[in-house]
Amino acid sequence: MKEAKFVIYLLVINQKRYKVNLAYKPEIELSYYLQNNIWANKELKAYALTKPLPIGLVEYTYKRVTTVQEREGVLIRDLFDDITELKHECSRRIEDVLSYYSLTEYNQIRDVKSVNITFPSKKSLKGIHQLLAGRLLYYDEIIDALGENQLTLNTSLSLILQTLKLETKLEIIPSIFFQADNHLVCQRCGEEEKLIAMECNYCGLTDYYCDNCISMGQARICRPLYEFKPVSKTNTVNAIVKPKLNFELTAAQSDASQELVQFLSSQQQEALVWAVCGAGKTEVSFQAIAKVLARGGEVLFAIPRKDAVIELAPRLKESFPNFEVSVLYGGSETKYDLAPITVATTHQVLRFKDKFDLIILDEVDAFPYQGNQMLKRAVNRSCHLQGKIIYMTATPNNNLIDFEHEDDKILIKIPARYHGHPVPEPELVVTKLWYNKEAKEIKLSEKIFTIISQSIYQDLSQLFIFLPTRELVELVGEKLQEELPKINGESWVQYSHAQDSKRDKKREEFCNGKYPILVATTIMERAITVPKANVLVLFADWDFIFDLPTLIQMAGRAGRSLEYPDGEVWFIGQQITSEMKKAKSRIQSLNQEARKKGYLIRDN
Repeated sequence: MKEAKFVIYLLVINQKRYKVNLAYKPEIELSYYLQNNIWANKELKAYALTKPLPIGLVEYTYKRVTTVQEREGVLIRDLFDDITELKHECSRRIEDVLSYYSLTEYNQIRDVKSVNITFPSKKSLKGIHQLLAGRLLYYDEIIDALGENQLTLNTSLSLILQTLKLETKLEIIPSIFFQADNHLVCQRCGEEEKLIAMECNYCGLTDYYCDNCISMGQARICRPLYEFKPVSKTNTVNAIVKPKLNFELTAAQSDASQELVQFLSSQQQEALVWAVCGAGKTEVSFQAIAKVLARGGEVLFAIPRKDAVIELAPRLKESFPNFEVSVLYGGSETKYDLAPITVATTHQVLRFKDKFDLIILDEVDAFPYQGNQMLKRAVNRSCHLQGKIIYMTATPNNNLIDFEHEDDKILIKIPARYHGHPVPEPELVVTKLWYNKEAKEIKLSEKIFTIISQSIYQDLSQLFIFLPTRELVELVGEKLQEELPKINGESWVQYSHAQDSKRDKKREEFCNGKYPILVATTIMERAITVPKANVLVLFADWDFIFDLPTLIQMAGRAGRSLEYPDGEVWFIGQQITSEMKKAKSRIQSLNQEARKKGYLIRDN
């Protein structure tokens, strides 16, 4: 059933009613109906109307040639004189569609006979359904899931899947389907443009594959996707669940936590937690997670970055020791754990549908989630119909900020850092930055060297220096290595960017204080915390790269620790842009809000 072909067939009930079905093997469906007495001892006859065809093509044909009533069951006499006329009319409709694709040889009428077969037990079906419920998988992935969980089968997997389909616990759909004659859509990721034609070795016909989600497996017209329906939940409270934290939430965190708990009982479907950089927003969601777990629900914590998933997983396990936590990312050891808590990269969410009662999407503004419609569709699709979604970010775009103006959404702010000190407000500096791209030369003003000296000698702080491009990082990094002194023969300065194979090592050494100055692109704007650091952004006026969210994230590297909560931030350009002004204004506004609500230590 890996690359199964499907058949359109006609089911006639007691020679009075008929329905048109789509099946992998019509004889098995007929046998199921007869063995389970679905139509109360009525006579059943079945007729195949096509030869086996790729699922995407046969599904489209099926929907084109049948009405909703014919798929559910209709009286023959309402439309036809007898069964013979009915069969030939169905065959004619199918031929009309197949002729468009020059596949009329696949049109046929043949009798379908039941077979002597033993269907899987209810118990075995229940176990497999519970394991795979809420997942959207290829056949190979189903095999992997069963093997990973050491489930042995007493009958063929294809028979199990057909039986689950007949019991409405599974829907089998094409991974790429025809929305119209020449309009294809990938049902794995929703892509409509990056669908590439090929001669398919699996089905022997001209096929298409999706280039957009190919890293998660090749979607094709002929490749089925298996959509396992969610298990019905009672939503009864099983126990009191309390997250275990090794610290107390601050007043700002506690207020936000309570708002999230109240959100779960509200009519609103989505919440945005807008927190300043370093607010400690992750644990704010733990009380809401506990409430969902207590009523038997499932929770997804999705994050765009793999390293953030790996870092968060042990914190969730420590805070919820009585609950299994599934950890999913590219290369993770397991992918099909049966666990009430899942923490995953946003790409892994493509394998779910209608599964989670609560989804928490952290770093909603970060690459690769930001601006990626495939990942946004995947997150929304994985949420149960009555489920809730919590978005978290330090740098919301305008669409997210508009949450406070929409009835079905709620905006929750955490305007203060966990240590109760204000976020450092950037100083906007205009100075000469001479850069010759063709000659690959750069000159830095005396003002810049003064700021560097102040950070190192006067503030005794480490210093982030952010630049907009890889070439500028290398030029400035090399220049500072030449200009600044060395300690024990080693430079004060290291530089890094996305193509630097040693970037993880340099990040770790900088965090450990091995050297004082790190020159980098925006790859260092997140997931790096240094106890005492200042931030210098050069070419901050390049607003096509350094937009409002990026500037705020870079500024957020300063003043993050309780021991050194103050820091200095400089945005330096040859002019002051609106993005620079807006970044400073937003930081100031959140500081003022925190001060007004009494969240800042200095004002207490």
